Amino acid sequence: MKFGVLSLLAFAVIVGCSKNDPVAKGPVEPSGSSPQPNQQGSESPSIAVPETPASTPGDPSKPDKKEPEKPVDPKSAMLTPKKLEPLPVKVPAPGTQGWTKTSMSLNVLGQRIEGAMQNLRNARAKLSTIAQTSDGQGTYEQEVAIQDRKNYKIDFLVIDKKPVSGTDVANGKDRMVRVDATWTKPMVVGKPLDVVNRSASQLASIWISDFSRMAFQGLTDGKGAWSQVFDSWGKGFEGFKPTVEERHMKFQGVNVTSFRIRAERTGTAVATYGPCKIEIVVDGKHFLPVTVRVERKDKEGKPWLTQWSAQWRFKQNIAASDFKMPLGG
Repeated sequence: MKFGVLSLLAFAVIVGCSKNDPVAKGPVEPSGSSPQPNQQGSESPSIAVPETPASTPGDPSKPDKKEPEKPVDPKSAMLTPKKLEPLPVKVPAPGTQGWTKTSMSLNVLGQRIEGAMQNLRNARAKLSTIAQTSDGQGTYEQEVAIQDRKNYKIDFLVIDKKPVSGTDVANGKDRMVRVDATWTKPMVVGKPLDVVNRSASQLASIWISDFSRMAFQGLTDGKGAWSQVFDSWGKGFEGFKPTVEERHMKFQGVNVTSFRIRAERTGTAVATYGPCKIEIVVDGKHFLPVTVRVERKDKEGKPWLTQWSAQWRFKQNIAASDFKMPLGG
């Protein structure tokens, strides 16, 4: 089924990249293939090996080509019509696929991710999301370009029956946020959105729908969400029981460490809210998220599946043109 356009301004965001040096790669390789090591210097890339097939990346040893600037098309990320077939989104059980117990606590890992996201500089990421809701399924391709806390362009996706794309952009002075085709008026860069000041439980309640924006709010709004959401899960919010694991792999001569947060709804909350499994895979060198999977069913028993993956690149040349915005609002 083809998704139409749905405006979610009231949802959460309303207010009242020299030579490339790839060093962290998200899980976007097809099954059976391997991420390529860094060919440009002695530093090897930090890699999180995928468990599920997705799209094929370009050669990370070659610099990215600067694409011509294109106007924002809010329909460009719309899910494409297709027959509803099983999507390759599955949250593996604990202790499988090389995942083992770790001494890293949930709270400490949350703080490490939050700190890494808040301090991103001269970084780009190619984002790929596959999603299935009660209304259809399809794929989104988006991007992130971050120079610093005052200059960035971050694409995100609000997962609803009819998912909606968004963009958060700042040019050093002004900040604007787009949800669907509607932009906010320019605001002072660094001014937090209202949603940032919600309680930890409120943030946890919208996380499965708004995580791709919330992941960056420590940088864009000065107050991260990771620690608060993890703390809520640790306290059993909506029946979630979280576990933390780590995995070590040697891969084309590169030692790879990853961490995984797996949260599953348990007990009577399953009948109240529906079954839900969440997986977050974090690169163990840079502590950046590279995969998020959500596998759940709604109250009608219909499956909702989301897989978000990020291919990170650092030491990028990011120009002011990356942060263009419709200042006329």
